Amino acid sequence: MSREALLIALALLLTFLGAYVILTLSAQFATLSRHLRRVWRLVGAALTALMLWAIDLIGFLAYQPSLTRLSVPPLLLSFLVIQIMTSLSLGYVLAGRFQRRHVLVAGAILGLGTAAMHALVILGLGLGLGQQLRPGGHAGPLLLALLLSVGSSVAEFAALGLVRRQTLFDGPRFWLSLVFGLFTVLTHWLAMQGILVLPAGSAPGPHADFSRELVAFSLSGVMLLMLLFMTLGIRLDQQFSLRGRHNEELRANAEQDERRYWTVVNTLGEGVLILDRQGQLLDCNRSARAILELPDGPVGLIQQLAHHRFYDVAGALVPFSELPGSRVVATGQAVTGQDLMLRTSGGQTKWLSMTATPIPAAHPTAPAEHSGVVVSFSDITAQRGYDQQLLHQATHDELTLLPNRRHFKAVVEEAVAQASRSGEQVAVLYFDLDHFKDVNDTLGHAAGDDLLRAVAAKFRDLTPAGGLPARFGGDEFGLLLYDVPDAAYVEQVAAAVREALREALREPVLVRGAELYTDMSLGYSLFPEDGADLDTLLQHADLALGQVKAEGRGGSLRYSPAQAQRRSREVELERAMRAGLGSGQFRLAYQPIFNLPSRQLRSCEALIRWTHPDLGDISPAEFIPLAEESGHIERLGTWVIQEACQQGRQWLDAGHPVSIAVNISMRQFKSGTLAATIGRLLAQAGLGAQWLQVEVTETALMNQKDQVAEQLLALRTMGIQVALDDFGTGFSSLQLLGQLPTDKLKLDRGFIQGMHGNPRQKVMVQSIVALARGLGMTVVAEGIETEEQFSELVAFSCEVGQGYLLSRPLEAPAMIGFLQGQPRATVATALHPLQQIKN
Repeated sequence: MSREALLIALALLLTFLGAYVILTLSAQFATLSRHLRRVWRLVGAALTALMLWAIDLIGFLAYQPSLTRLSVPPLLLSFLVIQIMTSLSLGYVLAGRFQRRHVLVAGAILGLGTAAMHALVILGLGLGLGQQLRPGGHAGPLLLALLLSVGSSVAEFAALGLVRRQTLFDGPRFWLSLVFGLFTVLTHWLAMQGILVLPAGSAPGPHADFSRELVAFSLSGVMLLMLLFMTLGIRLDQQFSLRGRHNEELRANAEQDERRYWTVVNTLGEGVLILDRQGQLLDCNRSARAILELPDGPVGLIQQLAHHRFYDVAGALVPFSELPGSRVVATGQAVTGQDLMLRTSGGQTKWLSMTATPIPAAHPTAPAEHSGVVVSFSDITAQRGYDQQLLHQATHDELTLLPNRRHFKAVVEEAVAQASRSGEQVAVLYFDLDHFKDVNDTLGHAAGDDLLRAVAAKFRDLTPAGGLPARFGGDEFGLLLYDVPDAAYVEQVAAAVREALREALREPVLVRGAELYTDMSLGYSLFPEDGADLDTLLQHADLALGQVKAEGRGGSLRYSPAQAQRRSREVELERAMRAGLGSGQFRLAYQPIFNLPSRQLRSCEALIRWTHPDLGDISPAEFIPLAEESGHIERLGTWVIQEACQQGRQWLDAGHPVSIAVNISMRQFKSGTLAATIGRLLAQAGLGAQWLQVEVTETALMNQKDQVAEQLLALRTMGIQVALDDFGTGFSSLQLLGQLPTDKLKLDRGFIQGMHGNPRQKVMVQSIVALARGLGMTVVAEGIETEEQFSELVAFSCEVGQGYLLSRPLEAPAMIGFLQGQPRATVATALHPLQQIKN
């Protein structure tokens, strides 16, 4: 092998060993202290710089056999440059924790530093640089060498980051070092291919003669010895570190075995006491000291706890001799899961769950003999508080914080059982707020919740001593009274409570900026006279409340058997109504509506009638509210519209064009499909929309004005007239009256009946008629029964009316005869759609 080839092999070996040493040091970087990490940075930077400089110098000596003179300053400057650039790049990439951006920047710095070092080494060896290209050479190798220098530097820093995280081990580290050696040699070889070589000794500046072989082999030998010693030192350090760690682990294991018991015990959240067989307290863990508030230092006798007081769940004091540890000392039998309340000398209260277990004796002479006792306990104060919170949430209303229906029923059941044994009496009172639904509908449910909270607060303050207030849901409340002497007393208390609540509720409750006034209805029952068991007592109180509401609200009433009969009647009617809707038990009667000045027929109103085969004729005043409450009104209302449309078609075919008005329930508006349903029924009957009118009550319009108004507007667009029924019985305002999509205003019969002998009532009727005419609406007076009423209405310019004076409601056959007696031309003209429909 030639000397040049040997030098190249030495350069490759130096590169491999240097890269391996640097990667090995980097792998140990994570285990070093902060001071040793600083040392590693300095050693790593110096080693990397020395390796690159030596490889570069050796490579040129192998490449130029004719070199005999060198210039020392450029060579020293080249080593200084590569040392500075290596330190900067390594410090930057370590500061950035080997992130991608820092790896790229550091690689570029080191690559450019390597190129600068290469140029200075060329000057120091007396080789030309920058004068002209080598004959036959080109700039491509120089550029490629620069790119390889930067790329290999980036790859080296990326590899340092990997081995620093211990993701590379000995096998990959070996091959990676070999690849670095090949890349470094290739980089220098390409650089040499692109430079101009001048005769040796032509470089300017101070220079000295030297032996190329001596310098090259000496430098290679020094580098090899240094790298070999560092590799050997790393290996020895690893061996000693492993042996030291092994010995340290043995010592730690021995100490851990020695302290294992109390290490485990002291980390427990539970308190642990160790007692000897006489009951003396030998030792305890930190949790026991904290929970029992024992002082630090040597532990004395268990009697040291004598200043504490323990109580059972019933609140009875537990003597010291009955504590779990003392019982096990005396009997040798384990005690598990005993909950005790601890009251310390400092006045703190804690709940403890305690377990005491005997420690078996080494050589027992008796079955129950033991060598000591282990008492373990945990602080369950927070758990009991959480359990109490869950119990409170399960038994109390979330909105008002009053007891809920479930808790109320449980307490009533217990009170009834106790009263049955003692012969005492208890009373149950139910009440709810009148017209509470109007608050939700007008102000929203949030305002309703605010009102309920305000009422609940007043109810709680007004509850008699010993009573239990509760909220059942919605606006329903309850009250339980204990130890009632007689029924008269209950009536007095019920009246007093109701009046006190009414008086409190008469004061305005401020809810979301609005002052709300409300009243209440109350029903109650008495045990055992009104019910001998829980369910009966509660049911009868509810029936009494229902009767108060049926009679007009705002009162109080005790349960009576008549209420049960009335409820039974309602249940029977509801069941019969469900069956009667499909069996032809319902029919329509028609009450004519007249032009008052001429007393000629204008239209008619459809009125539903019910005849049950067993119960006979049932009044609409009885079954209509029941249908509203049960939900049957929707099906019943649809049937009325369908029947009226078919009847109107029959009359029209017989030459009697009569417009029919039907009443619409609030429930029919809630579905949102009323207009579509009426359109479908009109189409099925083949009847024009001008021959059908709808009447909606004032209360329905006020409760859900926007929803109802939208559907009424759709009906008017179809050509159906809209009448506001029972005007004057609700709480509508004149402003809203002008905004509602209505054509007619039906004046309630109460106004008509009250005109006799009441000048103010007459003025009101006259004013309403004038107001309606001014709004472009037609006024229909209901309940005209006397000639005097008829004359006054005509004098007030009221054009339309109905009542027994003009005609009673007629069944369909009788209505045919009535129509035949009417002038057809007059009826047709009066009912012409162009005169009836107002836009």
